Amino acid sequence: MSTNARTTRVIIVEDKADELGKAITAVKAAFGENVLINTAGTYVGFRRISVPLFIERDGWKEYEDVFVLTDMMFPEKEGGKEEPNGLLVLENCIFHGHFVAVCSDLCNGHNAAWLYPALKALGKMHPLGSIPKETGSKNWSRCIEKLVQFRDHYLRSDAPAPSQG
Repeated sequence: MSTNARTTRVIIVEDKADELGKAITAVKAAFGENVLINTAGTYVGFRRISVPLFIERDGWKEYEDVFVLTDMMFPEKEGGKEEPNGLLVLENCIFHGHFVAVCSDLCNGHNAAWLYPALKALGKMHPLGSIPKETGSKNWSRCIEKLVQFRDHYLRSDAPAPSQG
């Protein structure tokens, strides 16, 4: 996937250090060195990164592409319990029209089957009409590939582009 001509900003929301490392490696492989990566391990951390940028759109203007990659199960704040806080990340991205994808191992002991219909319903509200997801395992490369394909398809369509700043 060649996206190196673009200036890209990626926000990764992942609480586990080993998975965050894999996500960063996958982002760099997909976008090259011309990428700014922000990371958050909690929902509060995501809000600290994203809210000022979502509100003050000038923060996004220097980036042609902005992507958010999120886990579904992580704590709201440091030391908290793993909960489906990824839903809050999705809500923020949908509200502000940013490209977002879910990379989560929902099948691994989370008792989260109820999230699949929730993801489908939320996807219908997103400008893409769906939310790219990789939920059987955390395959960050495949998740990024799906997100870029969704974005490319969307930008080729007649639909108005999501607000990217």
